[in-house]
Amino acid sequence: MYMSTKIMFYYSAAVNYDRAYKHYIIAAKAGDNDALDMVKAGFKDGIVTKDEYAQTLRPYQKIQDDMRSEMRDKVIGGTGLTPC
Repeated sequence: MYMSTKIMFYYSAAVNYDRAYKHYIIAAKAGDNDALDMVKAGFKDGIVTKDEYAQTLRPYQKIQDDMRSEMRDKVIGGTGLTPC
């Protein structure tokens, strides 16, 4: 678990949603899929702006693309697993 993820849970519990979502954005930019889901939910709820969401998606997608390889796709494709 990313340190940022631990911090955002603290802020969520303290009802400081703006700060919590800032940490979700940080974690999503580092490649955390669950954090990206939370940012998406925040966007749908109007807490995260369209610009913040777009600026989060770009680094997330770059990390996902960097992790992708032909060998990994073959292994995952043969097992029925979904990539991270």
